Amino acid sequence: MNRLFLLVLFACSAFAQDRVLTLESAVRMALERNPDAALARIGSERAAAAADVAKGAFSPQAYLGSGLGWTEGIPQSVEGATPSIVQATARMPVYNRALRKRVREAEAGAEAAEYVSAAKQDEVAYRVAVAYLDFEYAVRRVELLEAQRDRLVKAADLVQKRVDEGRSIPLEATKARLDQSRAERALQTARGESDLQATVLKLQLGLDSGERLIPAYEELRSLSDLPAAASEGADRALANSAELRALEADVRSKGFAVEAEKGAYAPRLDFVAQYALLAKFNNFEEFFNRFQRHNGQVGLALQVPVFTGKAVSSRVVKASVEAREAQARLASRSSAVEIESHRLFRVLQDAESARSLAKLELDYAREALGVTLARFEEGRVSLEEVERARAIESQTWDAFYEAKYSLEKSKLNLLRRTGELAAALR
Repeated sequence: MNRLFLLVLFACSAFAQDRVLTLESAVRMALERNPDAALARIGSERAAAAADVAKGAFSPQAYLGSGLGWTEGIPQSVEGATPSIVQATARMPVYNRALRKRVREAEAGAEAAEYVSAAKQDEVAYRVAVAYLDFEYAVRRVELLEAQRDRLVKAADLVQKRVDEGRSIPLEATKARLDQSRAERALQTARGESDLQATVLKLQLGLDSGERLIPAYEELRSLSDLPAAASEGADRALANSAELRALEADVRSKGFAVEAEKGAYAPRLDFVAQYALLAKFNNFEEFFNRFQRHNGQVGLALQVPVFTGKAVSSRVVKASVEAREAQARLASRSSAVEIESHRLFRVLQDAESARSLAKLELDYAREALGVTLARFEEGRVSLEEVERARAIESQTWDAFYEAKYSLEKSKLNLLRRTGELAAALR
């Protein structure tokens, strides 16, 4: 049974594919494959189609049919028209204020949906970029802990050898094995975290679970086009935010909806053309002075509302309330975007400071390790001191990577807020 399990495991690993990813390639892949981005694009296409449907109301419409029927007595109507062998009707609005405003409402709705799609793309780009950075950091941490574990294994062997030779007490060997076990435990936890982050990233990208992801370890993105001041970031966010542009388009759409409801009070004028091919068996000759087989008319149909009832005024009030609600929502989100951009700029400054401090601590730890190794070669320090210096260096590397990735996330988040993230990563 165990052999069969190992055989299946080997076969699965043999067919597993390795995929090397950069941040930019991950974002591009996500924008193409991510379901949320696809849904946003579909929503934009649906809104554009709805606008085309609304415009279609002003296109000429022609119908061809028949009102054929047998008549006993005076000819009556068939489906509201004179009994005829062939009927043709054409109609086109010439002036219809309500329909015209509905078209403008649909066009503004399509514009809003397009901005919503752009905002969703920025959101997806940010989410995938953060998932990639988390994955890359987790892999780096595994590599650091593997190197640390290997050093502790060698150190434990050396200590055990010294104990066997009687140059150290057994307690030193026990402590070395304890340090080794702690390193193994930390490595096991880090590998589990790395596997989890890889799974999250693959789900975001729509990749097969059997693929093995490998970070490219490129020098992190050249995101140099960042605001130089908090006020600049706020101005760029207010100017470029797809979310705010969508809300502005929604305000316009709601305004056109109000005008469309008020259009029910306005007169309507339609162009109308009709043709009918009549038959004698419908008794036209018996009840009319003259029979004519081919008949047609062209003209304008005018309708002037005289009494519309309370329904129209109620719809106007409802549409007006929705328009005021859209304006209030825009004002609220504008303030929130400005506040958030100021906060994110402050977070970015803190992240830059933390990264600089972590770099100084790393430089100091590496220099201190070099001094300790030199003294060890001279026989002036013990192996334990060397391992302690190595452990400190490993910890500062970990802290440096954590600060570095936190800084990158802060940059990405600020660009997301200014509406420039997807363009920066493509």
